[in-house]
Amino acid sequence: MTSGVPFQYLPLERASDIRLLQISLSPNSKRLYGKFTHVSLDVVPPLWVSYAAISYYWGSADMCDQIWFDEEHHLCLNSSAGTILRSFAAHLDFEFEPCFLWIDALCINQNDNIEKGLQVRQMGRIYSSALQVLAWIGDESTDSDLAMDFVIILYESMTYFGTPTYSDVVSVPGCEHRSPGWKALDTLLQRPWFSRTWIIQEVVVGTDIVLLCGQKALNWRALGFVSNMIVGMDLEKLLSFRQDGSFPDGLGGSAIIYQMKELREKGGSVTLEHALFQGLDFNATDPRDKVYAFFGIATDIEALGIDVNYNATVKEVYTDATTRILNQGTSLSLLNAAGIGRYRNDKYTIINHDLPSWAPDFSNFPDSNLLFIPANSDNYKMPEASEAKKSLININSTNPDRVSMKIQGRSVSRVTAIYPSRPTAVYNSDLSKFQVELKQRRDWIIETMNYASRLEPYPSGIPWRQAYSRTLVNNKLPLRIHGMPVESPYWEHLDVFLKVLENILGANAQEVREIEMAGGVIEGFDEETVEKTRKFASGVSFRGRMFETDNGYLGIGQEGMEVGDEVCLFYGGQTPFIIRRVTEYQNKGLNQTSGQEYVLVGDCYVDGWMDGEAMEMGEEKEFLLV
Repeated sequence: MTSGVPFQYLPLERASDIRLLQISLSPNSKRLYGKFTHVSLDVVPPLWVSYAAISYYWGSADMCDQIWFDEEHHLCLNSSAGTILRSFAAHLDFEFEPCFLWIDALCINQNDNIEKGLQVRQMGRIYSSALQVLAWIGDESTDSDLAMDFVIILYESMTYFGTPTYSDVVSVPGCEHRSPGWKALDTLLQRPWFSRTWIIQEVVVGTDIVLLCGQKALNWRALGFVSNMIVGMDLEKLLSFRQDGSFPDGLGGSAIIYQMKELREKGGSVTLEHALFQGLDFNATDPRDKVYAFFGIATDIEALGIDVNYNATVKEVYTDATTRILNQGTSLSLLNAAGIGRYRNDKYTIINHDLPSWAPDFSNFPDSNLLFIPANSDNYKMPEASEAKKSLININSTNPDRVSMKIQGRSVSRVTAIYPSRPTAVYNSDLSKFQVELKQRRDWIIETMNYASRLEPYPSGIPWRQAYSRTLVNNKLPLRIHGMPVESPYWEHLDVFLKVLENILGANAQEVREIEMAGGVIEGFDEETVEKTRKFASGVSFRGRMFETDNGYLGIGQEGMEVGDEVCLFYGGQTPFIIRRVTEYQNKGLNQTSGQEYVLVGDCYVDGWMDGEAMEMGEEKEFLLV
């Protein structure tokens, strides 16, 4: 890179001030030039200059490009920011107006943590005040134009039908289940931009969001609508199969953002707790931004009293946010995302970032298949294990190295048996392995059913098969699949599910997949039977292990639980929880104590406890969690 003198930022005078950037290219297009203008967000248009805010994926931190503010002073840029600004500068007279830009890499002094904190507090206003939000999702690829055109076709056809069915969509010319548009859309949605935590706020508050891929533009609202419909209509199977059964990050992420944007535009409120749950599957380069990225949309930030402080550690940021939300006394839902028993990156981890066991690690959440997600609560039957009684907690942060929480509840039971782990999810794109994995899942169900049969008579008075079936799906089948009453006879659906598995295991795997992709019905089963199977299969969790309690109940908990762990209720909690005495855990890295402290292992489902029945069991107790 050309040598020069580093540019020195002029300080922003007021908290409402921001820098806007004007850019140009030298005649030979080799040197990028810039000029800053300071403006205040408090100045009302039309006296105020209009600008476009850029949303992009940071990518590599290597500073391999430069922007010059005169012939001597410059700032270094990473390749992503450099590519974006050079592209915009080359086409400013084309269609990208206005000519003032806001881009965080330059318009915020990244070496000044105090300024960075103040500007992050203004981020919601910065994007909501922009004339446009230009979302750069990357350079053109072989099928990116096809994907963006395909979104328009889907958008127009879905809005035309009003409430389209699967058959309606795949009957549209160009949208057939073998259409290359589905694969192109799948590839587009895998781009890193879609997994950024920051895009949630940038899109939700923005008024006109334009996706840019190379020289192709697409209104984000069309993609958000289409993604939301694909998820809601169970059209995901038209996208490419993956080894782990996942779908591209951009699919579910865009659906989540679309729903949040709709909620905001209708005047609804988004709490920080709600936003934290919605953002679990998104990524941030700086782990602290898994909290800070929502300050512009969370309606309770001022009430919580949380500030942006980039001099604080990840532990301090996560613990402080969790503490303030729990101290409101309205929800214990964050505890459902915490616990030492979760797997992180397929490895059992005690506590990441040295967090208390009761504080979620938002930076490395292993699995969003929670028993209770308040942000998605309309989709499931609501558990009420102890919610009828107000939460009673007291968090002690006088020792920052060991922040503890006292919480009132009931000690109900202990884990006495843990069933075998679930096999790999059956979504293998290799058809030769597909049926092998399917057989493993069938065999696992039969094996665990044999274990559960010893619980007859079941303590709650229902048949053990019903308890098993409800536990298998955590008693929460998605209501978006129509015709499934909340209190349906799950054991009947399990029987149908097993029969269909047997049929598939004896059939040609390629033919079965082709029928499924086309929305058809497997030979030998009517449409109602197949629909029951789909409904049941959609509710089966892919993580967690079944267990038995010493009073004869069946449950499902986190992978890291152990025989002897205590199963309890916390007053105000939606679910039961599994905890472990610290003295029983001291050999795994914690200091020895008096034995009255506990670590949270994780939340759990126990069939027969989820509607408050266990409030009459066990004994009342105060737990000290560390």
